[in-house]
Parts: sequence; C-alpha cells; structure tokens
Amino acid sequence: MIVYHAAPMILSEGSVIQPGNWGRMLSMYNEANHVFFREYVLEETRASLFPTKPSRLDALFAVPTLEGAWAYRQANCPFNLIYELDVDVEEHQIHVGSYSMQLPPGPDLASRVKNLALNYWAIAPTSEVELVIPYAGRVMRVIG
Repeated sequence: MIVYHAAPMILSEGSVIQPGNWGRMLSMYNEANHVFFREYVLEETRASLFPTKPSRLDALFAVPTLEGAWAYRQANCPFNLIYELDVDVEEHQIHVGSYSMQLPPGPDLASRVKNLALNYWAIAPTSEVELVIPYAGRVMRVIG
C-alpha cells in the first residue's frame, strides 16, 4: 500500500520508518497538557470500545494521497518533509480517522473529549484523513 508521511528528519529512499514514535514522544512528557489528555482519552476509548483497532501509541501515521499530505503539512507541520511510503499492510488492519480533532465549544470538557474520541474511532472521515498503521513503512521517494 502506498501512503504519504510527513516527518521533520531527513530520510533517504529505502529508509524504514518504524511505528510507535508518537507513543514514544508522549511517554517523555513531564506534565499533562491538552495533547497528552486528548491522547489518553483516545487510547482509553480505543482499548475499551474498539480493541481490534490499532493503538495510536504504537502506530505509523500517514495520509492516503499526496494532495492530503500537502494539506496535512500545511495545517500541522509546515517545515516537515513529505515521504512516499510503501507499507505492507491490508486495509482492514488500519484505522481511518481525521487528523483534525477540533473540540466543539461549550462546557463539560471531559464529555466533549470523550465524544471526540468516540467519533474518531467510530466514524470514517470524509476529509482530513489520517491512517493509523501498526506496521513500518519503507521510504520509496522523498517528495520534499
């Protein structure tokens, strides 16, 4: 399966990107913040309600199209490089979610975050698509 990944490091063709870097980074946080809280609720929701879906903490993140990679980079990490990856995975082994996890305004933050997590795992997005892949990917091409 060909997918696209944005990363801050310079990689060469043939490099292998291992899954789990996001979880590794979160494990180094020294204090709670909104990102840590969101990921904690996402993982708890996945483990309890969607245990067959891959954990974001042990995954490789990608987008399915080059156009999606440009949009993702512009929205989230404008200085990252885009890589075309080949991942040996079947579509049923990945999760398709939205990389835009905006909380709706209002009171009761805990409920809003829980609903966001439930929707992330239960509803396939129509835009801002990210793939949560539990396998490594090989760099086929450096896009730039």
